[in-house]
Amino acid sequence: MLRQQPWENLISFICSTNNNVKRISKMCESLCVNYGTLIEVPESMSDHTGVKLEMSADPLPYYTFPLPDSLASPSVEEELRQLGFGYRAKFIQQTAAMVSKDPALLQKLTLSSVPIFSSETSGTTENENQQLREMPYEECKEFLLQFKGVGPKVADCVALMSLDKHDIVPVDTHVYQIALRDYKFRSKAKSKAKGKARGGSSRAKETGTISKDFVRC
Repeated sequence: MLRQQPWENLISFICSTNNNVKRISKMCESLCVNYGTLIEVPESMSDHTGVKLEMSADPLPYYTFPLPDSLASPSVEEELRQLGFGYRAKFIQQTAAMVSKDPALLQKLTLSSVPIFSSETSGTTENENQQLREMPYEECKEFLLQFKGVGPKVADCVALMSLDKHDIVPVDTHVYQIALRDYKFRSKAKSKAKGKARGGSSRAKETGTISKDFVRC
């Protein structure tokens, strides 16, 4: 599995909602270029065996993924809209603002080892830097669902690809339809619509809403 940093993965999947791979990639690159930090490429470097590598005379610039503070300003929403993020701009800015204001959230999503100081105690609270990866799936998912723009599918994607929940199958509309068609799954939410099937016969069509209480595959 990727085991990507949770913060980067969370924002990337917020970008993914109702989107295609090409546009998602462009959005993630745009976040890095406009809000990340330029990574200096050395003039020369060696691979893991010690062999010297020839560097390009004009290497492509690389940027870090922006941290929450870089995306938390209220002005970021409009900036992201101008960059083509659409309604996702609001979710990204609001999620970044939530995380940047709360040291506990920041620590969990960035896997920081910096201890959390509490004004109510004389010392530090228990280090929680790996807690998301260690907590049960249900608790982990509830934690992720608190962020703006995060629904059941996005939460499951982050849990699977960043937080070691390897038995999770994220369910989108396509997986849902396959479950209905091939595995005879029946949801509690049903609506029947009559339509003409091939051969002129009518059939009932079952639909349902994928909510946070949707069956875990």
